[in-house]
Amino acid sequence: MRFDRLASSFRHRLKSPTILAGSLVLALSAAVLPGADPAEEAPKTFALRILGSNTIGTALMGNIVQDFLKSEGWTDLRKITAPDGLSYAIVGHPKGSTTSTGVHVEYCDPDAAIAALSQGFADVAMSTRRVNDPEVARLAKLGDMRSPDCEHAIALDAIAVIVHPTNPIEALTRGQLKTLFTRKASSWEEFGAAGAIHLYARDAKSGTTQTFQTVILGNEEIAAETPRYGDNKALTDALVEDPRGIGFVALPYVGKARVLAISDGATPPKLVKPEAGAMRSAEYPLTRRLYLYTAAGPDAALAGKLARYAQSPAGEAAVTASGFVSLKAPEVAPVVTPTPVATPAPAPTPAAREEAPARQREVAPRTPRPKPRPVEREAAEPPKKAPPTPAPTPEVSPTKRPYKLWSN
Repeated sequence: MRFDRLASSFRHRLKSPTILAGSLVLALSAAVLPGADPAEEAPKTFALRILGSNTIGTALMGNIVQDFLKSEGWTDLRKITAPDGLSYAIVGHPKGSTTSTGVHVEYCDPDAAIAALSQGFADVAMSTRRVNDPEVARLAKLGDMRSPDCEHAIALDAIAVIVHPTNPIEALTRGQLKTLFTRKASSWEEFGAAGAIHLYARDAKSGTTQTFQTVILGNEEIAAETPRYGDNKALTDALVEDPRGIGFVALPYVGKARVLAISDGATPPKLVKPEAGAMRSAEYPLTRRLYLYTAAGPDAALAGKLARYAQSPAGEAAVTASGFVSLKAPEVAPVVTPTPVATPAPAPTPAAREEAPARQREVAPRTPRPKPRPVEREAAEPPKKAPPTPAPTPEVSPTKRPYKLWSN
């Protein structure tokens, strides 16, 4: 069986009520990988089989897998994509080995991926939603799917509501989005634009659609006549050719479309866009986590190691490079303002010292003398009375004597 036919046959077996564990590996052992030397045979076995959401698998998972294998000492790594674009293999040589092996990654909806993990067809399930209660019960034989040993949140994603770049609308409320996608409104004139509304949506089983359904539509369904797209990029490529279109995609696949804010409908309205801060605080309502699910125990040691690598700083770098948002906010180093060092003034030269007085007289303005502040005097004591001046004694001439009155 050729590699390009392998994926379709595997997806067919996933829909079958009975699945033979290990049949995928046996089929791959007879395949010749397209793009490789025809004489080169495919690996007899794959070290890991990863199935699930193409939102995760298209770029993010490939980057994580390649970086992980390099960190494990693998060499001669190369990525081989199937002609239908629905799967690829990363092939190389493990450390110290001359035998070629690799990791197989295939896209399917989260329901099928978790079923494949349950029935032994996958070592890792990629999901854009958390496992539900029936799935937890069905996978209990592999461990507690909501425990850190099995459930690995690796990134934040947002479902972006997109329109054509020429659409003048800036924001819509959740109620308006529901009205649009359930076809209760057919014209953009009701929302401030012009022309008929053209809807675009992901396929019904995609995790992107399931999240949009839960948060925006509730118990109602997307209008039946809405065109459906199997992957995010195909939807965006179609929408940017339609000035009247509106759709929703995973954040890294916005492309040339324009992202609408979601309004709370208040006066004045608060508009929230799918940006890192609003996603980490869950303020943007269409925020979701991306998960890897693995079995617990020693048999799943390599799968668990890959999942933990995806949560490491190296994995976070791959998350950011792929257009998603890391779960942890980056640490910002405090800004330290250096204290300026005073530079001593240079000593004046002899010529400058001679010229300084004259220059100061010419340039420096005269500084008026400050007026003396009045001094408050203490209250003076009342003046003392001078002693009376005695009357002057009349001067007596020596030739004249005063008359003397005699009495008889």
